Amino acid sequence: MATTPLKLRGSVGFRAHNDPVDVLLVQKLLNGHRQRDPRLSRLDENGRNSPELEQAIADFQRHVKVAAGTPGVVDPQQATWRDLKQKPNDFRLEGRMACDAKVFTVSKTVSGWLYPLSQRATESYTDGMRKFNHNRDGGDRRHAGADLYAPAGTIVRAVADGKVLTSGSFYLGTAEVTVDHGEYVLRYGEIDAKDAAVLSFRVGDTVKRGQKLGEVGKLKGLSKTMLHLEMYAGLYAKEVTLTDKSKASCSPYKRRPDLVDPTSSLNQAVFEPFVDDAPPPSPSPAKVGAQKPAHHAGKK
Repeated sequence: MATTPLKLRGSVGFRAHNDPVDVLLVQKLLNGHRQRDPRLSRLDENGRNSPELEQAIADFQRHVKVAAGTPGVVDPQQATWRDLKQKPNDFRLEGRMACDAKVFTVSKTVSGWLYPLSQRATESYTDGMRKFNHNRDGGDRRHAGADLYAPAGTIVRAVADGKVLTSGSFYLGTAEVTVDHGEYVLRYGEIDAKDAAVLSFRVGDTVKRGQKLGEVGKLKGLSKTMLHLEMYAGLYAKEVTLTDKSKASCSPYKRRPDLVDPTSSLNQAVFEPFVDDAPPPSPSPAKVGAQKPAHHAGKK
């Protein structure tokens, strides 16, 4: 099975951008390289830049003889990043990240979201089974998103501009649309699988803030209806792949390892009435043919 390419969104290190998610990724990669080069110092994987991290980056550059790049900085456009991510399988980085007993220790809060429903949730998404990280199946797994209870037919809308990564089948007869919003990825789940909006999306289509993605659907065998919202830090260059059993089997969330708690971003979301004047999805320049439905994601 091919390894999914890792993606660094901004520079890390001395006077760099130092987004916590990017910093955490670099810390994990540098610690992985220690298994091949014990001269590198062990770093705390906490998502915070520090003089120790900057020194570790400089040591890595010196030891592997990076030909170009700013000393003490990992930049996604420079050679240090290329060499740092070159052979993650050598130290089983993917396995370590997927089998962490918890979500990434970095919290990511995004300000300015549009509230993802055309009405307020009827119950709090921070309590009980609705909240992120709540136990499922007697504690065998954890809830990978936040559930916003709302009547069937409630409009689901994009919180920001973005591009469609996947759309297709989801949980108990519903559908999902996964959107790359630039600095993060959102999975909008439990949408009506027969809604014309969700059926129209193809990989690469652009969506605008406030655009209708679908409507809250009905789950087979359950009385509650809701939007199930998952958030990812966007550390991977390819589409969201949440059903890779080799990685999900050791994750308590049964999801890929850059899963993020969306609660704090939802708390700051702006509620505005829905205005049905958004344009239809804009196709990508290289139009992808009829998108195959996403694999069933299993339990949510």
